[in-house]
Amino acid sequence: MPWHRKLFLRIRSVFHRGNLEAELDDELSFHLEQEIAANVRAGMSPNEARYAALRLTGPASLYKEECRDARGIGLIDGLARDLRHALRVLRNSPLFTLAAILTLALGIGANTIVFTFIETILFRPLPVRDPRQLAFLNWGSSTNISYPNYRDFRDRNDVLSGLAAYRFNPVNMSLGNARNFRVWGYEVTGNYFGLLGVQPLLGRLLRPEDDHPPGAHPLVVLSYACWQARFARDPKIVSRRIKINGLAYTVVGVTPGNFLGTELIVRPEYWVPMSMEAQIEQGVNWLNKREDTEVWTLGRLKRGVTRLQAEASLNRIAAQLARGYGFPDQGARIKLSPPGLIGNALRGPVAAFGAVLMGIAALVLLLACVNLAGMLLARASDRRREIAVRLALGAARGQIIRQLLTESFLLSLAGAAAGFLLAVWLCNLFSSWHPNFDFPANTVLVPDTIVLLFTMASAIGVTFLFGLAPSVQATRTDLLPALKNEAAIARLRRWNLRDILVAGQIALSVMLVICSLLVVRSLQHALSLNLGFNPDHAVSVSFDLSMQGYTQESALAFERRLLEQASGLPGLEATGIINNLPLRIGMTMDVVSLDGAPKLAPHDTHFAVIHSVSKGYLAASGTRLLRGRDIEPRDSVGSHLVALVNEQFARTLFAGQNPIGKHFRFGLNTPGQPVEIVGVVEDGKYESLGEDQQLAVFEPMGQRGPQWTTLVARTPLPPQQAIDLLRRTILKMDSELTLFNVGSLREELALPLFPARIAAIVLGAFGLLALVLAATGVFALMAYAVSRRSREIGIRMALGASAGQVLGFVLQRTIVLCLMGAVAGAAIALCAGRLLSAVLYGVSPRDPTTYASALSLMAAVALLAGWFPARRAVRIDPARTLREQ
Repeated sequence: MPWHRKLFLRIRSVFHRGNLEAELDDELSFHLEQEIAANVRAGMSPNEARYAALRLTGPASLYKEECRDARGIGLIDGLARDLRHALRVLRNSPLFTLAAILTLALGIGANTIVFTFIETILFRPLPVRDPRQLAFLNWGSSTNISYPNYRDFRDRNDVLSGLAAYRFNPVNMSLGNARNFRVWGYEVTGNYFGLLGVQPLLGRLLRPEDDHPPGAHPLVVLSYACWQARFARDPKIVSRRIKINGLAYTVVGVTPGNFLGTELIVRPEYWVPMSMEAQIEQGVNWLNKREDTEVWTLGRLKRGVTRLQAEASLNRIAAQLARGYGFPDQGARIKLSPPGLIGNALRGPVAAFGAVLMGIAALVLLLACVNLAGMLLARASDRRREIAVRLALGAARGQIIRQLLTESFLLSLAGAAAGFLLAVWLCNLFSSWHPNFDFPANTVLVPDTIVLLFTMASAIGVTFLFGLAPSVQATRTDLLPALKNEAAIARLRRWNLRDILVAGQIALSVMLVICSLLVVRSLQHALSLNLGFNPDHAVSVSFDLSMQGYTQESALAFERRLLEQASGLPGLEATGIINNLPLRIGMTMDVVSLDGAPKLAPHDTHFAVIHSVSKGYLAASGTRLLRGRDIEPRDSVGSHLVALVNEQFARTLFAGQNPIGKHFRFGLNTPGQPVEIVGVVEDGKYESLGEDQQLAVFEPMGQRGPQWTTLVARTPLPPQQAIDLLRRTILKMDSELTLFNVGSLREELALPLFPARIAAIVLGAFGLLALVLAATGVFALMAYAVSRRSREIGIRMALGASAGQVLGFVLQRTIVLCLMGAVAGAAIALCAGRLLSAVLYGVSPRDPTTYASALSLMAAVALLAGWFPARRAVRIDPARTLREQ
């Protein structure tokens, strides 16, 4: 019979079993009737003919069974019997079944969540037309290029069907009635949506003709989330006019709900033509400056063009541009990468972070599976007599192994289902959480079909990897002792697979607990770091005057009036202004050099973080002035240039000399005027908590034109009360200003502490889970050992063994296993600790205090888990035990 015919019959036998059985009965009846008719024609009576036919054809049930086996129905029947039996067995052991399902649900659920994150960020394509054909342009180590260079790449290449540029920026959106919002979105070229193939939900999207001439098309496309949250899904939103940075824009369309732009880590709320750059980013003009690298570029490969061919063609254009315009790094090459993570800028760090998370989650799953394997081994030992009876009655070992694997598969399937539901719930919970900082981080995690397939594959893998060994070992039993239900005392004295599994549990648990304690201690250290300012009893409010059309002169006048009014508010001890607080996004940096020093090569330059501050900022922020004087009102626009520097600046440029009165300059190719150093402040953290010490300059506000304005106030008042005072004061001066980053300085640490807190939460949860699983494994081992050795313990106690001797006898093996596992786990943690360096602040991956704490904690948990079964061993009645045995 051809294979496809057999496959058809097997599939039909599953869904049309009754019809097939009827057809089989009809066929056998037909052959019997034919044989009876032939016998009658040969001269037999009807009864004789029937008996003769039955003797010839044999029993119908045997033929039916052979037909079922030929069609594969026998295998299906066997699997169905195994499933029914497995369901009965698991139903009769509800505590064991529940413990196994919960153990697997935690392990598989953790892996499903991490896999959802990795698949969403690294592998899930953008919801656009032919996403695999899209490519992000990286030029050397930079992801940004200038707009004039973008135009050259767009017009001169022959490998891309289109090339779009975009830029992510915040704006002030005013809807009237004092409803002002700070929102983030994209400036895009007119071919952006056409390149992606995105269709509008309402209205239309931006077109190439909307992107020229500069400043002529104040049009905006809203995201679905913005339309839903800020406009209550107004069906008449198209053609409505809203104010962006003080200028009226016309809404032309709304994007579909699944489109979140071309960068996966952010949630945009708007798209405007890039030709509106001067109105969106008032005070800047980079559209015509080839040296200003301000845009990201995304292209679509032509049909039949590979990435290597496209890179070769684009590199020829890059070389021509470098030669023609004298770029300093003429050897930089174009590299194409998938979109979504700002080219190659974030792909490496995100992939490394995802790999670490996946490795840790896999260890948790391994720990859960080891725990399950230990429980299955103990359960198989308790079923020795049942298995021996089935073997004695003629059951094949393969049938028993299949039966036990079926039970493991049901447990794994139920655990995977529970784990997937747990992952969906946690992903929904995470998606509804929006971090409290001024950046629209995308936290949406949605498990899809690929994640579901991963969960199912995990269930199958768990079944065969950790159900096979207990199943095989269960069939390797001596029939006679097992039928008598005698304990194999001699074998209990040897190390077995269950002992190895428990030692492995301890090792994995120790490693995870060490990692979790490292990140928790790192978070504690991060909270106590010297930040260069004191976040306690201080609040801040930020706004952007340039977005509201303020010139440099009017912005400085506004800031001076604001300081005068804020300083007179009751309850405020000190007030001051800084353009952008340290540890926020958008730091300004510039090259610095000694006045009169020879021109340096690019690789010998020093970069410094630049802050513009007012008089009073140091007192308001709690930054210590170590030498010299503070910024004063006389340090205004047009006066002699002065600045404060931090200690690292003084050490690097002046090598221990007194920097007060010395001069330095900003800039590399065209250095500016000399700047006199009038004071030195303490070092701090400026871009991230884990950074090496950086150079920093605090110049008088006004030297660099209109920028963000952050009003800082030190106050003994409750933070919200002080914030309300500042808010009313600012909005009274200008009711259309959009305020952001409003809160205490302690709350402002939410963004820089975000990686450390996430690492502490994730690894802390994994460490706690590891402790629970390890305790469960030790408890199960001890309880099983006590139950299996109750006769031996009873004999020892009958012969005069004391309670202490029995405790030592029972705990001896557990202590040895815990020591072996702890040493192995600590050794693995030492080798893998450097992977955590990216999220550790001020704590060594080999911190001895952490290792000692983790080992002590694990020892306490293991001894506590083993204590209760050991106490039960001490309370065994020798006489009763000997009678029962």
